[in-house]
Amino acid sequence: MITQDVRRRTQKCPLCKEPRDMIVNGHTFLKGDGSKVVVDTKKGYSFCNCRNIFFTNWSNMDQGSYDADYVNKYDNPIILKHLKEYIDAYGNVIKKELNGKFYGKALEIGCIATPILDGLSDIGMKTYGLDIVEHNIEPHQFICGDFENFVKELDNGLGCFSLIWASHVFEHFRNPVLAVKKVKDLLLSGGLFFCAMPDPYFIDWKNPYQWGHWHLKEHHVLWDMDSFVEVLEENGFEIIFAKHNVGYDFVCIGDFHIMARKK
Repeated sequence: MITQDVRRRTQKCPLCKEPRDMIVNGHTFLKGDGSKVVVDTKKGYSFCNCRNIFFTNWSNMDQGSYDADYVNKYDNPIILKHLKEYIDAYGNVIKKELNGKFYGKALEIGCIATPILDGLSDIGMKTYGLDIVEHNIEPHQFICGDFENFVKELDNGLGCFSLIWASHVFEHFRNPVLAVKKVKDLLLSGGLFFCAMPDPYFIDWKNPYQWGHWHLKEHHVLWDMDSFVEVLEENGFEIIFAKHNVGYDFVCIGDFHIMARKK
C-alpha cells in the first residue's frame, strides 16, 4: 500500500467553480521499479460531487504532449487490432440504430489511426477525422483543429453528421459539458454519439496510483459514468447503452462506453 502525501491545496472545480481540496497527488513511477512512485505534493486531482468528477487545474495540462511521437504510439498491430474491436462490437448497433435511413457523415474526434473510420466507411458512411496534430488518415478526410474551439470546417457542418465518435477525448477537454452541447449541434436529429472515457469506478483506493489515468499533463476531468449519462440526458440525448468495460478487448480496460441518440 502506498501512503498518500497530500498537502492541503485547493483547486477550483471547472464545472461548478467551487474550491475543492486536492486528494490525489500527481506522481510519476520510479524508473526501474514500476511499483514505486515519486509524488508531487504541489499538483494533483481534486474531487467534486457536483458531477462526481475528479479534476486537475487546467494550468497542469500540456497540449504539447500531442505531438508526432504521441501519434506514433498507435502505429502498431496490437493497438490497431484493439481499435478495430470497437467496430466489431458496435458496428451492428450503429447500423440498427441508424436503421439504414441515413448513414451519412461520421466524425471521429481525436482521430490518430484509421480502424474506426475504416469500419464506419465499410458501413457506408462518409468519414472525417479531427485531431489537433496533423497526420495522414487517407482515404478519410482529415481536419486539423481543436474541437472545443470550433474549427471552420465544422462550423459549416452544423446538424450534418449522423455519427460522432469520441473515444478517450472528453477527459482532455477544458469544458466537457460545452463539448457535449457542440456534439449535439453537429448531429442530425436522431444522430448517434459514441463516447468512451476512463471511469473512476475502477479506482482501488488501497493503491490509487495504480489506476492508470492520473495523467496531469493530459487528463483534465475524469467522470463517473452515471453522472456523465445525466449530462447527456439533460442536453437532449437518449441513452442507447451505458456500460463498464471489464474485459481485455478494446484499447483500454476499466473505462466506460456510452452510445446515445440525439432526440
